[in-house]
Amino acid sequence: MKHCSGIAAFAALTLALGAVSLGAQEMGGAGNASDLGPFTATISFMEGTAKTGGATLMVKLADAMGAPVDGATLTATATMDKSMAMDSKTMDEAKPIQVGLEKNSEAGKQGEYMAKVDFPYDGKWTVEVRAARGTDSGTANFGVEVAKAGPNLAVVGGFLALIALVILAAGVAKTRRSKRPAATAA
Repeated sequence: MKHCSGIAAFAALTLALGAVSLGAQEMGGAGNASDLGPFTATISFMEGTAKTGGATLMVKLADAMGAPVDGATLTATATMDKSMAMDSKTMDEAKPIQVGLEKNSEAGKQGEYMAKVDFPYDGKWTVEVRAARGTDSGTANFGVEVAKAGPNLAVVGGFLALIALVILAAGVAKTRRSKRPAATAA
């Protein structure tokens, strides 16, 4: 029975770690703010940090009074820092990435725009954000550190928890079978 309680503790720990990592992935990361002429923009990434293989860039756009700005056209261009120690082939492949940002359609997300950016390499990048609405326009550069994408800990944790639960169920079933009285032949 001690073996089964150890498995139960492992399963509980695995589920808790999966829940913690899922919560961390859903939080948006804090961004840095910059003036874009008549606007102020703050950038962040939905995943909390920019990662290779894809990250959702979020830009919050406000006017000079701090009120959210809707109805603007936003684009972003991500360029890898050329001072990174990379071979010439990698530098040729690390071409600028240009995306158009779309208005966040969730209720209560005024002045928020989003776009998926597929960073091919980790390292230092510059994200240039351009915003325009009517005759007002502006551009600002943001430094971004892109991390290597690792495994999705929520998926891994959930998978490990499932395996632990199957092993636990098998152990309980085996224990119950061994405690049954033997059938006698008549």
